[in-house]
Amino acid sequence: MYKSQQKSNEYLLPYPLTKSDLRNEQPFDPLLKKGLKPIVGFCGSIISHPSRVQYINKLKQIPNIKKNIIIKTEYWGGKPHNIDVIEEFINNIKNSYFTLSTRGTGNWSARFYQVLYLGRIPLVVNTDLVLPFEDRINWREAIVFCDSENDIENNLKNFWNTKDIVQSQIKCKEIYDTYLDMEKWCKIITE
Repeated sequence: MYKSQQKSNEYLLPYPLTKSDLRNEQPFDPLLKKGLKPIVGFCGSIISHPSRVQYINKLKQIPNIKKNIIIKTEYWGGKPHNIDVIEEFINNIKNSYFTLSTRGTGNWSARFYQVLYLGRIPLVVNTDLVLPFEDRINWREAIVFCDSENDIENNLKNFWNTKDIVQSQIKCKEIYDTYLDMEKWCKIITE
């Protein structure tokens, strides 16, 4: 969905397969200590949309951040049900404070929901996105939200320097559990 084209009677449904994609990974454990540098991760294909390459290249140019980037040439590395590939993806998110959660083939990101589910902080660049439950969630407070790729460095560093990173991870997990878990969003939508 594109925000500029969204009609007043249209609502974004959150991604329903987050838990099954991640093999119902549990429990949630925040990175307890704020390290010396932000760690920004990404594990996935860069071929689904050219913006992914742009944003990764932008991240690579930022000094004083640790990059935890694993590039794949195919969706789920060409092996979407391979336990090792799924484990690598999960560990990439869990071992990063932030994960680049940019659009793929469609103007949305399954990774966005997966990062929240695992209790980490999505880094999102606006591509005319509609985020779930915008009327209930202050996304600009909860995640690193950039209006353009030119905002990535400043917004990331500002978030890192002004937020309690452990509490932000906990908040991201709470957002998932409260609004984005399938049972929860079905209830909200039917209300």
